[in-house]
Amino acid sequence: MTLGSSSEFDTSAASTFIFMYRAIRRYRRTVVVVTASVVIASLIYAFAATPVYRASITVVAAGDDDTGGLSGLKALAGDLGDLGGLAGIGGPGKSMNEALAVLRSRQLTDRFITEGNLLPELFHRDWDAKRGQWKPPSLYVRLRSWISGTPRSPTGQPSLGEAYRLFGKIRRVRIDKTDEVTVISIDWRDPQLAAKWVNELVQLTDDAMRARSIRDAQHIIAKLEEQERETNFSEIHRVIYAAAQTELRKTVMANVRESFAMKVLDPAQPPEQRTWPKRGLVLALSILGGLFLGCALAIARRYVRLLRDAMAEDSNAT
Repeated sequence: MTLGSSSEFDTSAASTFIFMYRAIRRYRRTVVVVTASVVIASLIYAFAATPVYRASITVVAAGDDDTGGLSGLKALAGDLGDLGGLAGIGGPGKSMNEALAVLRSRQLTDRFITEGNLLPELFHRDWDAKRGQWKPPSLYVRLRSWISGTPRSPTGQPSLGEAYRLFGKIRRVRIDKTDEVTVISIDWRDPQLAAKWVNELVQLTDDAMRARSIRDAQHIIAKLEEQERETNFSEIHRVIYAAAQTELRKTVMANVRESFAMKVLDPAQPPEQRTWPKRGLVLALSILGGLFLGCALAIARRYVRLLRDAMAEDSNAT
C-alpha cells in the first residue's frame, strides 16, 4: 500500500487540518443531516420529558441554651475522673452534622417513606392508580431489580431498599460554610409534593433528634441515680445532683423548644420553574453535540474513502 505517499495521509498538524476541512466540506450534507437529527431528537426529549422541580428549605443549627450550665458543671467535675463522662459532660452534643447524618440515614428515610405512604408516588410507573394495586413487574423491572440485587415481590411492590436508593437520588444537601447555612432540596415531578416532602423531612429529623436527646438524658439520669446509691462521698453526691439537674434541664428544654437541632430560616415553597429539562441548555448542547458527531462522521467517511482508493490502486499495481 502507498498510503504514506499520499498527502491526504500526512500526519503533520497543517495537513491534518486540511484533511479535516476537506472532509467536512465534501460531506457537508452529512454534517447538516446529523446535526439536525440530533437537535430534533433533543428538542423532542426536552418537550416530552417529565419536568423536574426542585424545592429547597434553608436551615441553620439551632442554638444550644445549655452551654452555660454545662461549662459550670465541667469546672465542678473536672477532677472527678470518669464521672464527667458518665454524665455526658464534654461529649458530642447535637450538631448540624449529626442532624444531617440522621436525615440521610436509612432508618429515618424508611420511616419517612412508610409513614407517608410514598411508595405509590415514588414508583408511580409501577402503580395502578385505578385499581389501587401494583402492576405485575415487567421484564425490564425484573432485570433491573436482579442487577441491583433487590428482586421485586410477586405482587410487584418495590422494596424499601429500592425506595431508599431512589429517595437518595432526589434528596440533595448543600452546606454553605461561608454563611453557615444548609440548603436541603428534593427534586420531583410534582412541585407541591417536592415542597411538602422537604418540609416534612426536616421536621421529622428535628423530632427524631429531640426524641433521641430526651431518651439519652433520661438514661443518664438513671445512671446517675444508680451511681449516687453506690457512693458515700458528699462531694460526689453534689456533682451527681448537679449533673442530674443539667440533664433534667436539657429534657425540659427539648420538650418546650420549637426547633431542637435545625432551625428553619426559609421553608420550602412549591417552585414555579422546572429544574430539568432546561430547553435552552438542551438546544445548545444538542447543536454542539450534533456538529461534533456530524464532523466526526464526515472525517471517518473521507478516511475510509481514501483508504479504499489506496487499496484499489495497490491491487491494480500488482
